[in-house]
Amino acid sequence: QVGMPVELAQGRCPRARALRTDMPRYREMDKRWRACVAQVCDQLEPAGLGAAFFDVRGARDPIDTCARRLHEAVARELRLPLRVGAAPVKFVARLAAEEAGVGGFVAVAPSDTEKFLAPLAVSRLPGVGPNTEARLVELGARRIGELIALGRAALEAELGNRGLELVAAALGRGDDR
Repeated sequence: QVGMPVELAQGRCPRARALRTDMPRYREMDKRWRACVAQVCDQLEPAGLGAAFFDVRGARDPIDTCARRLHEAVARELRLPLRVGAAPVKFVARLAAEEAGVGGFVAVAPSDTEKFLAPLAVSRLPGVGPNTEARLVELGARRIGELIALGRAALEAELGNRGLELVAAALGRGDDR
């Protein structure tokens, strides 16, 4: 799980030892990483240290070319692997990057968004925590495709407006669209 809170990680792995973070070094590397990204794309929206979104709709080159250039720049300048996800919605792009793994690239075309999301666990949707996940499992939806199959009306009846928000997310629609 990406972005797991320390308390949860320690609960899952009680023998793990926390190491001190060198935040000045981390910030310096983040600054250098952003400079690498800026070489390829100038419309960068920071999303925490070491992560960013950028809009490639106005880019001169196809997304796979941009991704390759990003990989090359980060490997050359920082000697670090990079994962890249491309999608029409930010949270889907984040999921695509997670699915790509270290050094990988996954692009999700607008027409393939539902197909990409369908096999993923409902817990991967934005805002789905343990309680909402448990409720969705009770309703028969462990996967995003199963959530869509439940239908808008059933999810609205069970979860109100939150159900409608989940259906929209499951269909690849987001506030950033």
